[in-house]
Amino acid sequence: MPNTFAWQGFSISLPQDWDPTNFSGDRATGFARISSAGATQLQIRWQSFKKEPEPEAVLARYFKQIHRESSRRKTSVETESKQTDIGLEYHWNGAESARGCVIVSKVSRRLFFLEISSAKGKASLATFREVLGSFLDNGDALPDCWSLLGLSVSLPKQAILKRSVLLSGKLQLHWTAHRAVLSAGRTSFGRELMGKMNLSEWAKSIAPKGTVVECEHGVRIESIRRAIGRTVSSSTIAKFDENANKLVYATAMFRDPIWRPEWDWLN
Repeated sequence: MPNTFAWQGFSISLPQDWDPTNFSGDRATGFARISSAGATQLQIRWQSFKKEPEPEAVLARYFKQIHRESSRRKTSVETESKQTDIGLEYHWNGAESARGCVIVSKVSRRLFFLEISSAKGKASLATFREVLGSFLDNGDALPDCWSLLGLSVSLPKQAILKRSVLLSGKLQLHWTAHRAVLSAGRTSFGRELMGKMNLSEWAKSIAPKGTVVECEHGVRIESIRRAIGRTVSSSTIAKFDENANKLVYATAMFRDPIWRPEWDWLN
């Protein structure tokens, strides 16, 4: 199964033992750190722009910081760069080693910094090429895809991520959208949980109120709340992926029916 990290309108394929460990920001400006089982890590930074930046000037400022830090540590550092079809690739080698690329995306009008760093001399060119070659800026293309740590969600419209929760064996993502509040999650050790309860009972722990309907794909729970002048619907879908030993769900409170969760939301 491919290990894809899809986040804030971009996606990238990763080695199987690499996982996101930190992320912040929003679609316009943000940061993500992805770490391997060893000492290698990938950092992705993005920043929206109005006037298109010059990659050479951006990289020159970064190299200046690298040399300043090296001087402070009283160590030496070597830097080099070259333009490729993807962007302005660079390499620096000092107390640590890194390979990266500055990408100016016209799709979303964002500037991306992708950098793989590791212990000195360990920044693999082959790994860098493979990871960099998989990078894709989707911009505002639909569906709006989010994927990490065994949870993959495709939303029918762009939503704003408000909160993410990473716990031992659990992941939750929470969004807001026009006339809707959404969330999706993944729970590990599905077989162990299904030995203690059935799927309907597990889904009820997420959506306690509503009518349970079992179907081919899993379980759906729906309810409607009527107030003066408006109707708010709630819908939750949940399924057990036995091959991956996980439980996944998507749930929404909405007034626009486009936000009723469908099974193809959970890839």
